[in-house]
Amino acid sequence: MDTNPGPGRRATRKPFQPAPGRDLQIESVPTIEAKTKGFFLRALVLAALVSLSVTGFYGLAYREFGPLQSVWIVVGPVMGAMINHYFGTHRRDL
Repeated sequence: MDTNPGPGRRATRKPFQPAPGRDLQIESVPTIEAKTKGFFLRALVLAALVSLSVTGFYGLAYREFGPLQSVWIVVGPVMGAMINHYFGTHRRDL
């Protein structure tokens, strides 16, 4: 089968068309998965920072820091786990 047709000829097979009976090797799946994880992580960090900022400004304005402590109780361990995962001592690629 000719994948590089000459002038006036049509290709009988597309360059990335899988052959019947063979496994389809998709190279972009890890990239899509990494982008999805990265988007989720950025959204989670942004939401945590916004919630800490809003409750922090509320605490400064009304001199009541109970809501900030409540948000930090939830956000602190999540942020700590993410920091440990990405920057912990178990990483060997640093």
